[in-house]
Amino acid sequence: MRRPTTAWVAFVATLAIFAAGLALDPLQDHGREVARQEAVQTARRLAALVVDQNFDLRGLGDEVLTPAERSALDQDLSMLLAAGRLVGFEVWREDGSLLFADHAHPAHETTLPRQELLRSWRGEAWVQASPETAQRGVRAREVFLPYVAGDAGARGGLVEVLLPSRAPRFAG
Repeated sequence: MRRPTTAWVAFVATLAIFAAGLALDPLQDHGREVARQEAVQTARRLAALVVDQNFDLRGLGDEVLTPAERSALDQDLSMLLAAGRLVGFEVWREDGSLLFADHAHPAHETTLPRQELLRSWRGEAWVQASPETAQRGVRAREVFLPYVAGDAGARGGLVEVLLPSRAPRFAG
């Protein structure tokens, strides 16, 4: 009986690896989608706890925070930030101006980048890798949640929640 040549074995092995990669690709896509959905749900829970409790339901456009309100927001977020459950938290008005940001937020970033502002107007949440990892010292995922004010469903701004790459799950 003739033994297969090394080239033939290498070809079959390469083909098997390629086929396995094709089979795993849909699983990886599914895993990424599940992770995206979990990040959005975690961010929604945090936003509900912080934004709905501290901001007027008419929207974020006319809001101006008093020092006491800013302190209350900082206090709400401080334990989550200290425990590593949250990397950052930002609230943007509908016009893209910054209403509130955690203490680690870059001081020069006072306006939401235009591309993110326009995307927020679509009304759908999205997740992206954070370009701010070097400034904050940790890998993070940015979750953008268009804020809908009150029962009328009026666009009210954008809540940006920065979660650690491996965000813990919150019950709820």
